[in-house]
Amino acid sequence: MKTVIKAVFVVMAALLLISLAACGGDDEEKTSTPTISPAANGSPTTPAEPKEKRVITIGVISDITGPSAKAHSLMNMALDDTTRYFNENVLGPGVELKTLYYDGQNDPSKDIPGYQWLKERGADVLFTAQPVTAVTLRPMVERDRMVMFVATGDERIILPPGYVFGLASLPQYEGYALMRWIAENDWDYKSKGPAKVGGASWDDAYGGAIFSAMEEYAKAHPEQFQWVGGYLTPMGTFTWATQVDALKSADYVFPCTIPGNFVREYKQASGKAKFIGAGIHTAFLGMIYDGRLWDEIDGMPILMSNEW
Repeated sequence: MKTVIKAVFVVMAALLLISLAACGGDDEEKTSTPTISPAANGSPTTPAEPKEKRVITIGVISDITGPSAKAHSLMNMALDDTTRYFNENVLGPGVELKTLYYDGQNDPSKDIPGYQWLKERGADVLFTAQPVTAVTLRPMVERDRMVMFVATGDERIILPPGYVFGLASLPQYEGYALMRWIAENDWDYKSKGPAKVGGASWDDAYGGAIFSAMEEYAKAHPEQFQWVGGYLTPMGTFTWATQVDALKSADYVFPCTIPGNFVREYKQASGKAKFIGAGIHTAFLGMIYDGRLWDEIDGMPILMSNEW
């Protein structure tokens, strides 16, 4: 939860800069800063209240009723709390932040309708934690010059630089770093030979990107790793028998970003691999707790781009 709140504070800090910039335009009635002028008796007068409040609307494409709704509900809660904090303690009386949500259900087919719906209702800036949304919408936000913040995604969302900003490290870099860390700290390939590594996840921007990076690293270092496979399934898959069977012989397995069901099925099938993960998995530790799966992930190294 702390990781989620940190990410939201980064968004809000950026939005503060945006709001200040938005209040610096040519419309004097809306954007001029009240000044203190001396009264007739020499004492300062009370600053006049702005004639019109500037509302900055944060449009959020979230998963409210879909497969990752539980994790998104925490991020939405943090965003609402932080918005309230900025309105009450940071921003001046002439500026107010407001959140507006669209239920994207982690379904790529809803990204464009969601963007249009939010834009029609006055969204000034966008935020999403759905991995594929930024890939879908980048051409549109670049065309419209709409600033968009994302919690995760691959390098296609920020390279070359434009109007999309990522809050977390890219999955490609996470894949490289995770593999190097295993080789240097967790697996003695000089005496044991190459470690067998693989993973299973949904076929989204994050899963495909991190598996491609891990496979690339393994093929570049065959003395350290043997790539078993990165098995991608349609969004919303919650049964993993085929993928579990394919990965039972691995030494390390990167589970689905929503890991609960995969972790349970893998251990029930007597899979012996050590699970490995990244910051995206921490968003779903509540499901690990609810499913009583702490023993199943015990010893799982998790690569984080920020402190827990």
